[in-house]
Amino acid sequence: MSYLNLHKHILGINPVGIINNFILERYTNSANALRQVPIKIYYPQASGLFPVIIFSHGSGGSKNAFSYLGRFWASHGYISIHPTHFGSDKSVFQSGGREALENSSKDPQQWRDRAADISFLIDSLKQLEGNIPPLTQKIDYSHIGVSGHSYGAYTAILIAGALVDIPQQPNITFQDDRACAFIGISSQGSGTYGLTKSSWNEIKAPVMTVSGTKETGGKGKPKSWRLEPFKYMPPGNKYHTLIQNADHSSYNDYKRSTEISKLEMQAINDIHTYLQSASIAFWDAYLKQDNSAREYLKSKTLQIYSNGKASIFER
Repeated sequence: MSYLNLHKHILGINPVGIINNFILERYTNSANALRQVPIKIYYPQASGLFPVIIFSHGSGGSKNAFSYLGRFWASHGYISIHPTHFGSDKSVFQSGGREALENSSKDPQQWRDRAADISFLIDSLKQLEGNIPPLTQKIDYSHIGVSGHSYGAYTAILIAGALVDIPQQPNITFQDDRACAFIGISSQGSGTYGLTKSSWNEIKAPVMTVSGTKETGGKGKPKSWRLEPFKYMPPGNKYHTLIQNADHSSYNDYKRSTEISKLEMQAINDIHTYLQSASIAFWDAYLKQDNSAREYLKSKTLQIYSNGKASIFER
């Protein structure tokens, strides 16, 4: 297999700096209580203005999730900001186990909190630039993307404008027009998280969803369930990347282990490479207005040079 013709499949030319832990605080709507939003930031160690990507972790995750993507995107000229969403993070699992995480995913207050965290981070970009010297005169405020995995994909799609049903409040939106492009890795279909088959009807912004052929929806839902956002969003600048043999956890960071065979490790590396190539092409097309990246998305290049192991579909 040759990666040579894939769009930017390896680390870019920019050295990457990392801010491991910067804590922001915002007021919530409940009695003006303070909510902490810890963030990890990957940024290019170069001069210039760089688009921003905010990455939302999945259930039980943290700001440390998907470090390889944060580093990769930063190396290609993006500032990647990864928050921890308290209430659906790893501390919930540590204290209450899987049941507590499942309850969190069903809690509309957590949906609100996650969406509010993202909008708050956009509000705070000038504060970050003023308080973190390596970011001075580097933030492109007019080009902001939002991405996430699983629960984080749901969060990203909320910011894109998905409508959700909350008890006694149907068709609620958390759309933030300051974000202009979105990637949902392992996005949810209808019948959960307040989503219906009409939830995506009003999403006009460019969106890429990602799923794997070994990835089901859980609780008996078919693989096609994760294709619903792509299927039901209005056509125009919508993409779906389908990766063969990828399951729900294939996109995560992984640690080298003697328990993983060379063949298994190569399969994970391939999945990560396809995701990197498809995602950076999408960001380049819609946050940097790169026409060659847009042509890549519309072509069969990824499918051809992955030997059919990954494909990008367009609507």
